[in-house]
Amino acid sequence: MSVSTYRPPNCFAGPPSVAGLTFLGSGRCGSPTRAAELPAIGQAMNLLRVGASETLEANGEQVDRAYRVAYRLAYPIVWCWWRLLKRQQGVVVAVWLNDTVLAVRHSYRPGLFLVHGGVGRGEDHQLAAARELQEEVGVAIDRDALHLVVMASTELGLNYLYETRVTEKPELVVDRREIVEACFVHPGVLREVRDRDKVGDYVRHHAGVGSA
Repeated sequence: MSVSTYRPPNCFAGPPSVAGLTFLGSGRCGSPTRAAELPAIGQAMNLLRVGASETLEANGEQVDRAYRVAYRLAYPIVWCWWRLLKRQQGVVVAVWLNDTVLAVRHSYRPGLFLVHGGVGRGEDHQLAAARELQEEVGVAIDRDALHLVVMASTELGLNYLYETRVTEKPELVVDRREIVEACFVHPGVLREVRDRDKVGDYVRHHAGVGSA
């Protein structure tokens, strides 16, 4: 009894892969594959081609959700630790577009805030401000375009407030893990408007409201 065979027209240096998934058992280049196996192989390949992007997107969302849960659980502990030490250095960045300012929403606490983050040990705080913009919202701004407004003592330590202005709205990219939203808003909606420190004074001044 004769057995029909299929020989691939092209040779591959290694087993084919789609979206990082390697198909094992597909045979080395030039080795015959039984015709009876082709429907199953073709069906599997088709399912992977059609569903790979959807599956990866779903898995990606599950990973993002896990990160958000981890941030929400860790934040109260980390905040208490920072408050206990009171030696943290941070940066706050106000990016202005006309009368609106760039704000972000975190996954672990409610409200909209100015872009902010920590200063690494030995790191220049102006460079840290530029880095935080890049990391949190995907905006690359030259450090020399960031101007120091004020140094503010807080219950966690010392914050350096920087500001800059843009003439066009930049493309904003968030990781959907720590930062879930970024937008330009009226400064009066920022949570910092409630803060009783120099950053709060700065935000209230631009919002046109009195001191808290």
